[in-house]
Amino acid sequence: MKFHITWLGAFPSSRLLITLGFVLLSNLLVANSAHAVDFNVSNEAEFRAAIATASNNGSDDRIFLGGSTITLTYDPVTGTGGTVVIEDDAGATLDIIGNGGTIRRAPGDELFRLFHVRPLTVEPVTSFTGSVEFNAITLTGGRYDASSDVNNVSGGGAIFAERRVLLLFSEFSDNRVIGNGNGGVVLASALVTSAGNVYRDNSADVLDVGAASGGAIAISPGGRLSSVDDQYLDNSATNGGAIYLELASDTATISRSTFENNTADSLGGAVFNRASGSSGFLTQNSTYVGNQAGVSGGAIYSQSTQRVTLTHLTVVNNSAIN
Repeated sequence: MKFHITWLGAFPSSRLLITLGFVLLSNLLVANSAHAVDFNVSNEAEFRAAIATASNNGSDDRIFLGGSTITLTYDPVTGTGGTVVIEDDAGATLDIIGNGGTIRRAPGDELFRLFHVRPLTVEPVTSFTGSVEFNAITLTGGRYDASSDVNNVSGGGAIFAERRVLLLFSEFSDNRVIGNGNGGVVLASALVTSAGNVYRDNSADVLDVGAASGGAIAISPGGRLSSVDDQYLDNSATNGGAIYLELASDTATISRSTFENNTADSLGGAVFNRASGSSGFLTQNSTYVGNQAGVSGGAIYSQSTQRVTLTHLTVVNNSAIN
């Protein structure tokens, strides 16, 4: 039974106790008989070795950085290193706990995203089956080159998630998708649970023509977002300066979060909701300040008003230029 709740980081929130209660309740719902295995790492070699073991040992695992900075490298001669691929381990969970530490791409290295969370290989027993958690950590410097993507379906500068990820009490900064891609920090086709995080200065950057959406988070069909007590600051994209939603079903929820000074060249300075099917969008008890769009929706742009709920919001000094 997974009961642990770890708070050893350096990202306090004035609403920390509320968020901790939310996460604790979530973790109490998990039932998994596998025994957790702990790894303590302080450099790239140890971290990659721990990931490799955790992907194939049949146990729930926790990797502790102990406040260390892990610099990921790529060797173009041997083709080794680069993106850390997290395979499914028969539905076991993996927690990467930074204790205030950092994982970054080596400055000057070739472009690569930091993590690729591969899809489940088993039928889920609970919503936490195979989940990957990033806790009290900074992810920075991730890059994904989507310049050859003519269909605008790739991306994820820091994380490409094909199964559930939990992002807790962490900071995501200077992560970018370059070209026709989505999600400067995260591109997900699965559930993303985000709580108590800071998303700062991330972007989805179009090159010449096309579009790049979701400066921080992009959710593609099959995915879903729950964002609680998060801060989205100075992120940018063509559409959805901070968040881009393309849900086919379910509802994306944003609660008690702040969007400030995010920009979109076209639509949705903070959030772009591309409604389809039976999907929904709820934002409540949140603040939208100083966001800007080049065409429409200085704070929020939604393609549909069906199943869209906006309640108890503070909306100040947002603008659409055209």
